[in-house]
Amino acid sequence: MVTNGQLCAGESVLINGASGGVAMAAIQIASLLGAKPVIAQSRSAAKLDRLTQFGVDVGIDSSRQSQVDVVMAATDKRGVDLIIDTVGGPVFEANMQSLAIKGRLVNIARLGSATAQIDLGQLWLKRLKLIGVTFRTRTEEERLECIQACARDLLPHLGAGRIHLPIDRTFPMDAIGEAHAYMILDQHIGKIVLTID
Repeated sequence: MVTNGQLCAGESVLINGASGGVAMAAIQIASLLGAKPVIAQSRSAAKLDRLTQFGVDVGIDSSRQSQVDVVMAATDKRGVDLIIDTVGGPVFEANMQSLAIKGRLVNIARLGSATAQIDLGQLWLKRLKLIGVTFRTRTEEERLECIQACARDLLPHLGAGRIHLPIDRTFPMDAIGEAHAYMILDQHIGKIVLTID
């Protein structure tokens, strides 16, 4: 959100796949850091209703609404400054269209697909930044810098309980198949946790 997305207070943010754990953390961080509006996209209106308590200002039910139309309406046709994307391919084109001039797209997962086509005209005309994020290729020094930045920016909020991830459901380790089946249903909000007795 901050290190890669360069979020500043007052900028607009869109978060795809909003009911997952990483996305829910991003919603809360964006809200606490003064993003306006915080826009969240999900395939479920019921999930979007529940996400308002975490800082969502505008919800997009992608099962029945156009992401681009809702973003443009919420930003006076400007587009968003920052997108945090956990979905990948299926929303990539809409993400490009939803970005403002000089917008940033931070991709942190590819839950929908790892491939997409890009309209280079959009990239060029809007002067967009496309940013991929992973810890897998970071050096130990880069990881430490990231951890220190998170501690600096987020520990006070975590300590005060302003950032928290709900646990949707727990399963014992020997019910891992049942936990996976529940995850595939895509009805959860937050984390599904395996427990060890």
